[in-house]
Amino acid sequence: GIAAGLSVFGLGKRVLDISVRLEIYHSNPSELRVDLISPDGDRRILAKDLIAEGIETQNGVFELDAEDFAGISSANGDWTIVLSDRNTQEMGALVSWQLEISSAN
Repeated sequence: GIAAGLSVFGLGKRVLDISVRLEIYHSNPSELRVDLISPDGDRRILAKDLIAEGIETQNGVFELDAEDFAGISSANGDWTIVLSDRNTQEMGALVSWQLEISSAN
């Protein structure tokens, strides 16, 4: 799998809403599982099948809702995205990823 991190600072302490935007290169995104790990270490599965559970806004760009983090995790700190491929014979790449976080104190 692939793991990549982002550091977030200057937001409120509590997460209200999160969305994740992924740009990937992969021949079969339906084989990809996507997990998000919060700064507190909370790990949630965002998609077990990126095609079925993500919204492909353009070729290779997917948006996912991370509503399971609302109210439970600190918005500030290091977030990690983890992509796992069920078919180890295939190659792919995470081109970029972004978090959109709404927070409150």
